[in-house]
Amino acid sequence: MLEYIEEIEVRKETHHTGKGLLYTVLSNKKGIGSIEEIPSKSPWNWLLKFLTLRQAVSREVHIRCDNEPDLLLYKSRGYYKDIFLYSASELIGTIQPEVKVKSPKMTVFDKKGRAILKALGKFGATDFSVYSDESVKCVGTIKKRSAVYQSMKDNLLKEDHYFLDIRHLSYEEKVVMIGMTLALDLYF
Repeated sequence: MLEYIEEIEVRKETHHTGKGLLYTVLSNKKGIGSIEEIPSKSPWNWLLKFLTLRQAVSREVHIRCDNEPDLLLYKSRGYYKDIFLYSASELIGTIQPEVKVKSPKMTVFDKKGRAILKALGKFGATDFSVYSDESVKCVGTIKKRSAVYQSMKDNLLKEDHYFLDIRHLSYEEKVVMIGMTLALDLYF
């Protein structure tokens, strides 16, 4: 199903913050999947969360889309660590963030170590243009936007959404783009 989708919205759910990360994956305003963090039992993670050092916490996140195999995203403890994306215990790719204020960047490497996608951000890290290794032309985008709600309270308290334009990507690249969205939310 994911191979026929051209645009995806990833919405962070705020009412679930005590248990870990939770996102809803939408296409044409319909839910097509979810992204959910598996709570860690590590005392180090609890300590880091207590000290509000959430970026340094290790993460294990399951990505589920309708009629697709489950994916696992893993980040080890520490700041700006590489993020590994697995499907059925097989490494799909490694997301390597490069955090800079003026030009943030993420590079995705396949299991052989070749760069397959590069995401170049603009100042403020709200828009990322994604380039394939083979082309110089932009093949996709990740945009962080605020949604407009009915009440002022919701506008102030609810999280931003991520909009992905994935129409020119293969199935594997689309899966990696969802993982890149999580990296964007964790690091930028």
